[in-house]
Amino acid sequence: MKRFLSEWNRIEHFHKLLCENNPLLDEGVKALLEISKFAKKNKLKVPRHPSFNVRFESNAHYDWLIKVNKLVKIFSEIPNYKPRIKRFFNNDDYLNSLSALYELEMALKFKLQGFETVFTNEKTPDKKPDIEIKLANRIFNLEVTTINNPDKYREKQEFYFKLVKLKHKYNVKMAGILVDIPNNIQNDLLQKIEEKTLETKDKGGEGKMVIEGKLNLEIGSTKLQGFALVHKELKDIEDKVIEVIRKKTAQFSVKQNPGILCIYTGSRTYNIEQIYTKAYDKINLFLQTIPNLSVLVLSQYSDFYRMEPLNHLQSSFNFKTLCTLKPGFGEIEQSLIWQNKMASTEVPSDFIQSYETFEDKLDALL
Repeated sequence: MKRFLSEWNRIEHFHKLLCENNPLLDEGVKALLEISKFAKKNKLKVPRHPSFNVRFESNAHYDWLIKVNKLVKIFSEIPNYKPRIKRFFNNDDYLNSLSALYELEMALKFKLQGFETVFTNEKTPDKKPDIEIKLANRIFNLEVTTINNPDKYREKQEFYFKLVKLKHKYNVKMAGILVDIPNNIQNDLLQKIEEKTLETKDKGGEGKMVIEGKLNLEIGSTKLQGFALVHKELKDIEDKVIEVIRKKTAQFSVKQNPGILCIYTGSRTYNIEQIYTKAYDKINLFLQTIPNLSVLVLSQYSDFYRMEPLNHLQSSFNFKTLCTLKPGFGEIEQSLIWQNKMASTEVPSDFIQSYETFEDKLDALL
């Protein structure tokens, strides 16, 4: 328990001592203290993953802290929320932590708009869906999962987190493209980048590091925005989606409830629009063989910086809806909602509306 207390006490001390001309200072510090109190009570660590850790340890993110403090209070009203919030805060593996965040974000979409929402009990031995939601007086089983990233992509993702830490350590702009960063070269490469960063700061200019087939990195440059992680497995994305659907089929019909499956492809992994263009026919035909699955949702969740901007769009056509929104905890979420036209139970319009009106509800709350 002392470990949890000392981490939060350190951050509290930092924020309490701040004296600056920030209109959000008082409200932001108050929000931080309330989150800290909640975290201590539930034995939650300060997140170690860079994209969220920096928001707790910096005075530049009070608007985010104020929002999250209100969202935490909403989550606390959802039955069985504690295991999810603990997996998000206390998991040192960032990708595993994100999987818990996806469940929280999905539940938020419905709880925020007044629908009955329940996290199922994770301790039961039998397989259950992650969430149950009540739409139009019918319970739907909502399963939230991810496409497992291949090892090479995971290595790049882990190296990206190290770069973010380095970026904030020296307060420099950093952007680039990561191609192939195996674990056995990461420490040496990071040391070289740190040396280049210090050299760039001393000269007050811009630095560049290019290693053919590995990375293209710019330091102190405003030409690039964020990082792009090269991913070469788009050719078989439809097979990956179908494999996940097969694995999760058992959760769809628990208690004879119709199913909704949300698959997150992860941050900076796949372009959702490209997936639809490339994989629609194959996935659509497979969906029609599973009548107890009413809806498939493919989502990309960007937790921090993006290499390319996403247009804020919302469009519906045939049996699919494409939405881009700002989620509760992150920066951008883009989702393709696939309605199974052969499903035995059609998902009510409330489901689509939960995406389409989410930001309005969030803005009204905040």
